[in-house]
Amino acid sequence: MPKVSSVFIQTLKNNNVDRFFCVPGESYLPVMNELVSNPIFDVVTCRHEGGAGFMAIADAKCTGNPGVAYVSRGPGATNISIAVHSAHQGGIPLVIFIGQVSRKNIGKMHLQEMDYTKTFSDMTKQVVEILDPEDLPNIISNAFKTAMEGIPGPVVISIPTDILEAEITSKAGNKLEVFHAKPNINDIQSVLAEIASAKKPIFVVGGELQFSKNARELLKQVTQKFSTPVLCTYEHQDLIDNDSIFYAGELGLRPPMPIKKNALDADLVICIGHKLNGVPNMNYTFPAKHQKFVHVLPELKSLNKLFKADISIVSNGEYFLDSLNKVEYTSKK
Repeated sequence: MPKVSSVFIQTLKNNNVDRFFCVPGESYLPVMNELVSNPIFDVVTCRHEGGAGFMAIADAKCTGNPGVAYVSRGPGATNISIAVHSAHQGGIPLVIFIGQVSRKNIGKMHLQEMDYTKTFSDMTKQVVEILDPEDLPNIISNAFKTAMEGIPGPVVISIPTDILEAEITSKAGNKLEVFHAKPNINDIQSVLAEIASAKKPIFVVGGELQFSKNARELLKQVTQKFSTPVLCTYEHQDLIDNDSIFYAGELGLRPPMPIKKNALDADLVICIGHKLNGVPNMNYTFPAKHQKFVHVLPELKSLNKLFKADISIVSNGEYFLDSLNKVEYTSKK
């Protein structure tokens, strides 16, 4: 029977992993040993786990696939936590593997033991500790699906040392299909009616749109169709050409007064892909109470959490833009 470490790296390969970032540690040496004899993807050895985490974030931003890092238990886990937090705030898909003490030592305050569920639960989409070797392939494949589905984000998987040394009957896990919500025609018609009646509508874009292959072109077409300006959220100003007549600025740190005015003078705000947490809401003053607010996000649990929307739509941002672009529209203004 193959060892878990062998099935582990094949499962990563099946999930389109071509590299991962790490600081080698004793709690996952079986994986490193396996890669010496079977180097099926690139291993980037880093000097610090924080660096490994941010390299994984950069990899995710460049490829659109989850960034992957593997770190050792205890200090390795806490060192990478800042990158995990950053990925959670920025909606970046990551799958982070963390070494753990052997199963017989869990819960006994063993050297460098941590309860990763408590440590990472509020900065991840999911935290899982593998306690049965046979579960490993399915848990890992589900982790990649979870990292990409809905609003992307980080998933942390803890693997005890003795799990990696065990033999396994389960085959390597395969890539699972990622579900993307789509708007219905009633959603689109409601938004069209609001745009038709608004005097100063504005689009606010960011978040999960950054990983869309077609969002930039669709956004260009939609803004031309409706002659509507676009505000980009913090760090997502590349979603529209900054030389475009429809680019209204970036809702970044301390935006200048003209950009604030673009945001607050609008009577209709259509936010696509971003939760409007943190920087873009200008200290929770935007969207304001006098503005109608349409919020489009790919998961229900994030809607109406920070701001109550007049229209809440559960949809992937690209699908929403595509539907809005395809529907017939005649301005009544």
